[in-house]
Amino acid sequence: MGILSKFNRILNNHPMMTQMIVSGGIVATGDIIAQYIEEKQKWDKIRTFRFATLVGCCIVPFQSAWYRYLQCVQHSNLHLKVAKRLAYDQLVFSPLLNILILTGLPLAEGYSWKRSIEIMKEEWLDIFIDSLKLWPAVQIINFYFVPLNYRVLLIQFVGLVWSTYLSLKTSRKLQ
Repeated sequence: MGILSKFNRILNNHPMMTQMIVSGGIVATGDIIAQYIEEKQKWDKIRTFRFATLVGCCIVPFQSAWYRYLQCVQHSNLHLKVAKRLAYDQLVFSPLLNILILTGLPLAEGYSWKRSIEIMKEEWLDIFIDSLKLWPAVQIINFYFVPLNYRVLLIQFVGLVWSTYLSLKTSRKLQ
């Protein structure tokens, strides 16, 4: 049995836990890359742990539930079904997800609730606009071709680039 077969079996038997672990690892990698780009003299393991924990433990369960909800959005025309899912995802979920991340990261860094909200407000629009340059195309692929249990994982693999960007963007604000 190959590695992919074993992974598929684990994913099918334990989808949430598998998505959480893999996603946390991907986000941790994105943060490590961001720290390398920032030319940090020493790897800030706590920063990486906070980012990976926020995404793996808080965001992924939310994403997983969201994709299961979107699976219920139906239409007899495949293209309209995908368009509806994409519209819900980009106009409802994406703004909320950005709020969660942009508020959660400063809170995890020890900032006050008030300061975390201020940071989120300062960064939200730029990050949302930038997200619209990447995520609609990824989600079209996701909704047309990717089975439900793999959707969060595809998002997190593409999210390696996105989490590197988010880590760079938010770490500048949190210094």
